[in-house]
This record gives sequence, C-alpha cells and structure tokens, in this order.
Amino acid sequence: MPRKDTGAVDSPPKGCASRYGIERFQFDKPSTWPDWLEYFNRYLVSARLTMADDDSRINELILCMGPPSNAIFQRCTLTAEEKKTYEKVTKMFSDHFRVARNIVYELARLHRTVQREGEPVDSFINAVFAQAENCDLDNLKMSIKDLLTQSQLIAGMANRKLAAELQMDPSITLEQVVQRLRLDENIASQQAMIHEASHAADAGDKVDFAVILKGAPAPPCGPWKISGGRWKPKGQ
Repeated sequence: MPRKDTGAVDSPPKGCASRYGIERFQFDKPSTWPDWLEYFNRYLVSARLTMADDDSRINELILCMGPPSNAIFQRCTLTAEEKKTYEKVTKMFSDHFRVARNIVYELARLHRTVQREGEPVDSFINAVFAQAENCDLDNLKMSIKDLLTQSQLIAGMANRKLAAELQMDPSITLEQVVQRLRLDENIASQQAMIHEASHAADAGDKVDFAVILKGAPAPPCGPWKISGGRWKPKGQ
C-alpha cells in the first residue's frame, strides 16, 4: 500500500558529524585520543545526542573514529553487557590507546624532528612541542634515566633490523633490550665461527667443530690445521 504524503518534513538524522568537522581518529597517533574524545563529546552535546541511548552513541563513536575502531571494539575483553555502555566503551578505548603508546618510538621521532631549510621557526617550534606531547613523558612507567638509556641503545646499535624490531615493541624493558643485544652478539659470533669452519671443510681440511665453536686461537700464517684441539702445520 503506497505511503500517503502528509506534508510533514522528515527529521534530519541525529548523527551529523560531518557538519561539525569531526575528522577520523588517527590511530598512528594514540596520544591524541584524549583531545579527540573531548571534541567528540562536545559534538554529542551540540547534536543533542547526549540524551540518546548508549547504543546510538557507541555506534556514532565507532563510525566517527573509522573502521579500525570496530576491530578494536570486537577484540576487546568487555562483556556483552559492558559493550552496551558508552562510558565502558570509551574507557576501553582510552586504556587501549594508553597501552599502545610507544614512548621509545615517539622519543626517537622527537630526536629526528629538525628545522627544514626555509621552514619558519614557529612551524619548527610547534612541530617539536607537538611531538614532545606524543612522548607522554608525564605518565612514564620507568625512570627518565632508564628511558634515555633504552632509547640510546636502540638508536645506536649496529644491527638496524633488530633496532627496528625493538623500537616497535611498546612493552619492552631496558633489561630486555640489554639481553637481546647480548644474544644478538653471541649469535653473530657463533655464525662467524660456523662459517669459518665450513670454509675449512670445503678446502678439504679435517675440522674439529667443537674446537672451532669454543673459539680456538687463530693459527699463524701458513698452511695449518686443527688436530687434537691445537693448530698444527699440515703434513704433521
């Protein structure tokens, strides 16, 4: 049955985030979450959504944040009932972004923030202050000394692949960084000795791998071989 035209004007949708200039949340900048959430809550007031049911506000929040927020929401540990409460959901996001913040990584970015050629000084100053804010140094869970030591170990180590791996782990501790550095050196040393032993074997020498791996002293110049745990001239 066709719907009769009553002449009434349909009410506009409650969710009009685009009208208020709400941008998608930048998930690569978790430290901006408090400011973003505050702005979103102001939007709820202006759009008269504060009296809407929790389910409507939660959906509005997730849609405004962007697709990654839905994945976080689905994976979170909230119960089915807690997922229906706006305050519980916003607290879950706050906890998530607080944990996700990688202070060592943000500090490394701060150290790389330099004034570009021709860049106005105010632009450079604002960039430094903004990146310093991302470091969230007011909420450190380690001492400044440990943070700077850990940051410099990662920034200065020779193995850049390992450095990148450690830098991207927000939960790693100074003790774990030191352990990984020492382990990396031990593995590199063992690989070098195995490589040396393999070359000797390819050359037709009788190789005592146990001696090689224990670090037998290098032989003098000339055709030498390992025998009985010692270097001896070939032919003896």
